[in-house]
Amino acid sequence: MTILGYCFWSAVIIIGGTGYWMERKYKTKAPEKTEFQVQQEEIINRHSQYNSFGGD
Repeated sequence: MTILGYCFWSAVIIIGGTGYWMERKYKTKAPEKTEFQVQQEEIINRHSQYNSFGGD
């Protein structure tokens, strides 16, 4: 393997290890939705029921 290959795989390992370490340290959580976001999703879901391409 050439020096370029060693540099590439070293960078991949370092980036992957850093990402794993940050995930374990900061423990990402699911985003919390505001009332407005919940209302908008309900509106979209209601309208999508009437706009389906089923042909019933």
